[in-house]
Parts: sequence; C-alpha cells; structure tokens
Amino acid sequence: MAMETAAGTVFYLDREPYKNEKPYFCCLPPETLQGNPPTNHVHLPVAITASNIRGNTAAFSLEKNGFEVATQDLSDGFSYDTVKTGSEAEERYIREMEVFLTRKLNAKKVVVFDVEVP
Repeated sequence: MAMETAAGTVFYLDREPYKNEKPYFCCLPPETLQGNPPTNHVHLPVAITASNIRGNTAAFSLEKNGFEVATQDLSDGFSYDTVKTGSEAEERYIREMEVFLTRKLNAKKVVVFDVEVP
C-alpha cells in the first residue's frame, strides 16, 4: 500500500554562524535592547516530503527513524475539556506521561515541560 505524501519546507538553524556564539532569542521589550537584535537565529529552508503513516506506524522506530508512534491508555477523567493549562488534570496528565515515557524509553528521568491543548 503506497503512503500518501505531501511536499513542504522545514527550517533548521544554520550551523555556520554559531561557531563562536551560541544561538539566542531574547524576550525583553525591544526598547530595552538598545538597538541590539532580539535573536541571532539564521534559518535554512529544507524541502521535505511528509508521509501519512497511518496503518503503517509499526514500521517506524526511535532508533531507525528518530521517532516512533506509541499508544498509552490514560486514566479516567482526561479529555480536551478537562486538561487545561494550570488545571489539576493537566498536572495529573503530565505525571502520567512522565511515568509512561520513563518506562517506554527506559530512561532515568523524563520531564514534560509543555502541554498544548487546542
């Protein structure tokens, strides 16, 4: 079965400018920067082809592809409506994901630092 594909562009940080200075982004108000740029990021566009992997997720692994698809059954009480930023459900969700990923990746420690709920 052929996978559906879509062409697109992703942007990566260019390595060259950062041989002497690390990449930075400053979140201060522009007037406090005294004319200095808020970032030194230089991005390079790279053309990619993205594939729809539905139905073929088992063919991908973290070791071979840099990502894999994993499933996790969540405890009761989680939904898009209950897991809102700053909610008790968000905290429980984060803890549950940290436990799941620690086991899945055989890691010493996992820290979930952001949860995006549409």
